Amino acid sequence: MKARLSAFAAIALVGLCSLAIGCNSDGLTSSSNAAALVAPQNVKVSQNAWGHVIVTWDRNTQSSLRGYNVYRMDVVESSIQRLTGQPTEDNYYLDEAVVSKTRYEYRVTSVSTRGTESAYSGTVIDVEAPKPGDKLRPNW
Repeated sequence: MKARLSAFAAIALVGLCSLAIGCNSDGLTSSSNAAALVAPQNVKVSQNAWGHVIVTWDRNTQSSLRGYNVYRMDVVESSIQRLTGQPTEDNYYLDEAVVSKTRYEYRVTSVSTRGTESAYSGTVIDVEAPKPGDKLRPNW
């Protein structure tokens, strides 16, 4: 009799969990109720002496974080391109493929272990890549 009550109690608890906080049949919180990933904060851009663009941001400390995707938009053509093939675990990205005298905006997203992305970073950076031969000082 006690075994039946324990099994019944376990079923009842899973049912209550599902109703109260949206757990799935394993008693784990479903993805719809999981905390949404926070977009990267404090995104900054600088250029090094070779004219490459360095994008940096603060690390996200959420446990469901897999990494970050970095995007670049050509302002004139309004075309956006993901620069990271796979989410990067680093909190910086070096863009060596900038074209001289082209205006770009950079955006970063957080990517979860399930592959979902946050909203774009709140800071949008507009930079103009230098022309070859420009003498720049490192800004990092």
